[in-house]
Amino acid sequence: MYNSWLVTMPPFLVLAVALWSRNIIIAFFTGIVAASLIVANFNPIDSLLVIWDHVFNTITDIDNLYVYAFLILMSVVVSLLSFTGAATAFGDKIANHITSQRKAEQSTLLFSVLLFLDDYLNSLTVGYVMHPLTDKFKIPRVKLAFIIHSMAAPLAMIIPVSSWLAWIIRQIALSGISLDPSENPIILADPFYIYLKSVPYIFYSLLMIAITLFIINRRISFGPMAFHEQIAKTTGNLFGGKKPIGHILKRGAFMKDASLFDFIFPIATLIGCTIFGILYTGGYWILGGPHTLIETLQNTNIFPLLFYACSITLSLSIPLFLLHKKITVSQIPDIFSKGVQVMGLAIIMVFFAGIFATLLREDLKTGQYVAGLLTGHFSVQFLPFILFIVSVLIATCTGSSWGTMAIMTPFAIPFLLNLLHLDAQLDADSICLLFPCLGAVFSGSVAGDHLSPISETTIMASTSSSCYMMDHVYTQLPYGAIGLVSAGISFLIVGFIPCHNYWLSAGISLGTGLTISFISLILLNRMWKKKTR
Repeated sequence: MYNSWLVTMPPFLVLAVALWSRNIIIAFFTGIVAASLIVANFNPIDSLLVIWDHVFNTITDIDNLYVYAFLILMSVVVSLLSFTGAATAFGDKIANHITSQRKAEQSTLLFSVLLFLDDYLNSLTVGYVMHPLTDKFKIPRVKLAFIIHSMAAPLAMIIPVSSWLAWIIRQIALSGISLDPSENPIILADPFYIYLKSVPYIFYSLLMIAITLFIINRRISFGPMAFHEQIAKTTGNLFGGKKPIGHILKRGAFMKDASLFDFIFPIATLIGCTIFGILYTGGYWILGGPHTLIETLQNTNIFPLLFYACSITLSLSIPLFLLHKKITVSQIPDIFSKGVQVMGLAIIMVFFAGIFATLLREDLKTGQYVAGLLTGHFSVQFLPFILFIVSVLIATCTGSSWGTMAIMTPFAIPFLLNLLHLDAQLDADSICLLFPCLGAVFSGSVAGDHLSPISETTIMASTSSSCYMMDHVYTQLPYGAIGLVSAGISFLIVGFIPCHNYWLSAGISLGTGLTISFISLILLNRMWKKKTR
């Protein structure tokens, strides 16, 4: 019924509105209205009924409710850590062991790794905690911002206990992947298992983490970043010769009594509860179940686990902080309120994106239509590369990695299946290029967000480091471009490697990207030093 060019209009409309308004929520709302009108044959009353049906189904779906609750509670955990100064206590502790510029940068990177749970927590906390230490060793603020920005989203994307997990899993589920046959999925599999299998193919995240570590350890410096580092070294000005700016965040009096334990306890509780919940509910054999580790992951329902892990973390951490007089009872409502405020926008985005994705997949079947048009016009081997490039463009223009995943994930999987002429309810491991294609969407989403001057993480990294935002954008661009090109080449290569060997495919492609990245960094560093002698 909807097999016409009209089914392609809502995604393009979302992109156009996002570019014009720089607001992904307005864009999704516009897309939902347009899609519902097409479904209802442009009858306004019927289109409202279509929207209401999807709204009702979305807000009554138990998995959706778990996702919303998890996002709120995760944000409250972040608020609690910030309020008590627990993260700051960690930074003060390691400051006693830093003796060089390299170690200061390595410590900043390590701190980012330890705050992998949430990119907002990472971006806002690391610069605030570490800038007194990096200032001591004349590290320019843009270098601090680069380290923070290059670790926050890439880590959150590839570590399966971050605040991104629920969003990623939900997008995979919305694309038609489920273990419940009654949902009539196009692929019969657990979305969490699909995500884990995609992680080795999230090339941009893996490459940027490696590139950042390589730059720090090998003292790589070229381009605009080298100018800032030279000015800092010779004059002590950490802002590229510009007027210094004070840090927007001030250390509160309540932070002075924070200890390292205050930071470790909530983080360890959250991670421990999540891992234990996955193993227990999935029936891992060590805990008395009948399943291997892979079977356990395939049988785990991650949505309630994340919710319960956050609930337990708060249930244990708040009484502990009350007992140690780190917070008072009267402060608890404020902690929760700030957590809800921070995550409110993300929940609205989750809600709208879920409705839009369902309209595209179940009502308009946009992916199937576009795949039918393009079948025979290019080789399926190029699909990972194409998905990567398109995702990069969307994320760069909109500044939203989450919004990009919501647009691209429900499209990519049906598109791949149609190009391969495969039927529904297949075994995921037998579908050629499934995991590289998902890795391409996720990589492109992170890459575009990382390089976009309008992304929230760009703003937060520069704010946390207290540097000029556009200086941060320009100085990190050459390093990010190397990761972007290397990831693109990796996705070109992966399409031509036989699909039957999972690790060989991921290893050769990623290895090629790493080799290109490291050689490029070494050559550009040498050329820059030769040029400036």
